[in-house]
Amino acid sequence: FGFDDDAFYWFNIDNVGDAQNHIRYLFTFHTTRQTGATFLYNTGVVNSLTDANLNVRQTYTVTEVRGATSTEIGSNLMVPPPNIGPRSTPNYDTLAGGAVASMAGGRKVFAGPRDDPFFADLGAIFDLGGLRPFNQAHLVKLPTAPGVDYLAGYNVHSIVLQVPNSLLRAGDDPV
Repeated sequence: FGFDDDAFYWFNIDNVGDAQNHIRYLFTFHTTRQTGATFLYNTGVVNSLTDANLNVRQTYTVTEVRGATSTEIGSNLMVPPPNIGPRSTPNYDTLAGGAVASMAGGRKVFAGPRDDPFFADLGAIFDLGGLRPFNQAHLVKLPTAPGVDYLAGYNVHSIVLQVPNSLLRAGDDPV
């Protein structure tokens, strides 16, 4: 899965406390395939975002909107592929780290798949509402055990934008 090429992803910022958008960041995405001969994300080992083996590529543009003024502050930025596996993406952390882009004014951006940050022991929760560390307190007692993160290793698509406070504040107002 990737970001939708037909969607607009907006970050809306109210920097004066009046519930209006004063600064907006627009993210638009574009997906290409290097070859139509396969549906696979890659045709071999992928070691970089521009690797010839990376078949499905997604790029994006970031536009800052302040009032009626729109400024493209990043273009042709790369989205890393999902962590396909150790054969396809053996150095995934390095590969994904290469997708962090610096932009004018000290801004940084990343868009792509990341490991789901939430911890949920779904197996225990759906097993009559159990929590493994508190198994002895349940009506149906089991041995106490540590929780299991059922969401670990699953991707969520994230857009992360770092903007210096000086570019967000309206004058000296810290809102």
